Amino acid sequence: MTLTFLLLSLTVFCMLKNTRALSQISKEHLNKRLVGHEIYEIRVNGRHDCIRKCFFLPMCKSTDYNGHDHMCKLNDVDSTSVDITEFEDKQGAVFSDITEWPMATAGACGHRPCSEEQQRCLPHKNTYRCADTEKEPDCKEIKRKYPFAKDGVYAVQLWLSHQVKSVYCDMTTDGGGWTVFQYRFNGSVNFTRNFESYTNGFGSLDGEFWLGLKTIQEMASRGLTVMRVDLTADDNTAVFALHNYFHLDKGPAFTLHIDEATGTADINTGRGMPYHNGYPFSTFDADRDDHDTVNCAAKNLGGWWFKSCAQVNLNGEYVTPGTVRPTIGEAGMVYKPFRGMESLKISKLMFRMI
Repeated sequence: MTLTFLLLSLTVFCMLKNTRALSQISKEHLNKRLVGHEIYEIRVNGRHDCIRKCFFLPMCKSTDYNGHDHMCKLNDVDSTSVDITEFEDKQGAVFSDITEWPMATAGACGHRPCSEEQQRCLPHKNTYRCADTEKEPDCKEIKRKYPFAKDGVYAVQLWLSHQVKSVYCDMTTDGGGWTVFQYRFNGSVNFTRNFESYTNGFGSLDGEFWLGLKTIQEMASRGLTVMRVDLTADDNTAVFALHNYFHLDKGPAFTLHIDEATGTADINTGRGMPYHNGYPFSTFDADRDDHDTVNCAAKNLGGWWFKSCAQVNLNGEYVTPGTVRPTIGEAGMVYKPFRGMESLKISKLMFRMI
């Protein structure tokens, strides 16, 4: 009887201790919400449900819960890694670091046993299992599922081959959801490559890269796709061209199909990317251009959909921005409707489903 009483007293003491701790958390972060750093935001059944969902996801470090509308925001940072200025006043909101909560809140998943960030812990009775989160087919679907997703590298599963592929997603420009397939900004990667390299891709998704014709073709074939070209000159003037139709034929030709552009980069019909419409992709070892006597890819030092030869050569040699490449100006990183033969500072090519 005495032992039972002692055990009951200890249990009550622990419960009260946890309750006081949770009460302190609420007071400290009451009516405060972290701005940005969202993984995603969902409606939940209460604050404890919000906390459990954070425990289940290894990448989650903190939560924002609003008792007025029961919305739960999962964050990928905790309060120790952000500045106080990143918090906003929000009536009904409560911010919590996940470390402030007892692990027992999430049962068997409280110890966060799933080590991979793209896995999710699924509790089952007194045990758990780690499951891979379902991978989306492109950046547009990731943005739709996780509206607060940030720019960065994500794993997608291609819709036909079912291959899992890492891609860089621009989640900021014009509503986000763009899959970036070319990015150049400092000349650190050599783009004078053979056809195999352009087919499979090269470079680093954390730096300069070409995604690969095979991947671009498959991802853009899933449905109606738009393409965007973002360019920056040496004086930091930035322009863009938006094409409401973008498609590549299957390899080995990977023929380009694209319409006229809107935006600020193209000012004359038939110039820019539309000049290359209907032409296959060429490299120095796969000459498929329309020129009778010149290998345009060898001349222009990069792979492209050359006609005879180019209005646009964004895979050309990266030379000092604002200068014209000696001997053959067209062999620089150029977009003639914007700055003529002057080499550009930044080029980014990307697409997304309509």
